[in-house]
Formats: sequence, structure tokens, C-alpha cells
Amino acid sequence: MDALTISELHTIDAIGLEGDVPMKQIASSLGITMATATVAISKLVDKGYAARFRPENDRRKVLVSLTKKGKLARCAHEKFHKQMIDEALSGLTSEEIGILADALVKIKNFFESQETQLEGT
Repeated sequence: MDALTISELHTIDAIGLEGDVPMKQIASSLGITMATATVAISKLVDKGYAARFRPENDRRKVLVSLTKKGKLARCAHEKFHKQMIDEALSGLTSEEIGILADALVKIKNFFESQETQLEGT
């Protein structure tokens, strides 16, 4: 497999396994412009990780899906993350894992509330 950059892996994650994702949704998910998303997708298409097409019913839209190679890369990346998490948690007791989980939920809720406030301004 060709080497993938972290940005390319994030783009592959944004496309997901479902496929037929609008370019606009990928750009929004990654917090990048459409122009930047176009360049990122073009690189993945050139490397054989993604395919793009225009649906017959709306030729203005560009949809993107992962190829088999892209799906394999996404699964391998997910497996890598799971292994890292398992390793990181392996030295913790059940009680410590519970405390960590509670803290992470609070942090997540904080950032979601900040995001909501920013969207309201």
C-alpha cells in the first residue's frame, strides 16, 4: 500500500465506509474549504483509495466513496487506534477506567457547549 499522510487518513475517515458522500459534507466534516477538499480527494483518487462521480439525477453534485483499497486502509487505521487505546488502558484498574471515562464525558460536554455557543454568535 502507498504511504498515507495523517491528513489523508482523516479524509478517508470523513468519507467513511458508507460511500457516496457529497464533497461538501467531507469539507464540512474536516473543517476545510471545498478547494482544499478537492485537492485532498484528488490525491486519494490518484493513489486508488477513493473514487468520485456525479450522480445522473444531479450533475452539480460530486459524490465520493472509498475503493476496496480505501476501505482496507480505514479498517487498518481503526485497528491501530483500538490497539493504542487498549495499550494505554492496560495499566489502569477498572476504577481508574471509570474515573477516566467520566472525566472524558465532562470534557466532551464542555467542548460541545462551547461549540454551540460559538455557533450562536
